[in-house]
Amino acid sequence: MRFVQPGVLLLGVAVYLGVFALLAYGPRGPGLLVWVVVIVGTWTLIMLVATVVAIVNSVIRIRAKETRRLAADSLMAKLASIPFFLINFLVLVFVANASVLFIMVGPIFWTILAIGIGLTYLTMLSTSVPVWATIVQLRRERTIDTGLTVLYAIFSVLYVTDIAAGVLLFGHSRRRPRFAWMWLLFGTGAAMIVIGILEVLFHFLIFAFPWFGESLEWLLWFIPLAAGIAVILSTAIVSAARQSSLQLEARAAG
Repeated sequence: MRFVQPGVLLLGVAVYLGVFALLAYGPRGPGLLVWVVVIVGTWTLIMLVATVVAIVNSVIRIRAKETRRLAADSLMAKLASIPFFLINFLVLVFVANASVLFIMVGPIFWTILAIGIGLTYLTMLSTSVPVWATIVQLRRERTIDTGLTVLYAIFSVLYVTDIAAGVLLFGHSRRRPRFAWMWLLFGTGAAMIVIGILEVLFHFLIFAFPWFGESLEWLLWFIPLAAGIAVILSTAIVSAARQSSLQLEARAAG
């Protein structure tokens, strides 16, 4: 059951690509909109079933005290959600811009945008079900204190930080939170570098930030690229310094 929710999220990526292909190459007319609604509605129902499965699976894991498997389920769900929410974000940005450009049909786009944002947030919360179960189990085992419990609970209901919560809880379940922090920072830096490179190649961020003029458009790739490199370098330096400090302590103890 642990692969149901990640599988449905990856299916959501395929659904988006299928809808894009349908809109680009499908027959024009009222029937096109009907097909889009049917496809998206079917996936939404499948996601609802996957959420129920995730709840049942999490309860079973808590009762069996399978902390590591709970944390693995959390991490898997959050990582699988990344490509889905990236595509979803671009779609919502496109709809938002279209509502401004096409004023005559703006209310229709606003309605679609509101429904899309609501469903997106509910989908994100559904992927946090195993995260909440992991938090409960780690708190019962006193692996995390009250402060971290509250912090991770807040992280789990916010975009982007919910992925960080999944990574860090996985580290706690293995009793290696520092290691999890290191990989989280490395992953964040790598993701920012990839975004910067993709912006150079495809200029997709200009649709999200149209107020950047041509003179400042270069910042859309420079900022994530520079920030990603800085995060990776600083993490590597701190990690190396800590490793050196631990080796010195070990030698002194020996």
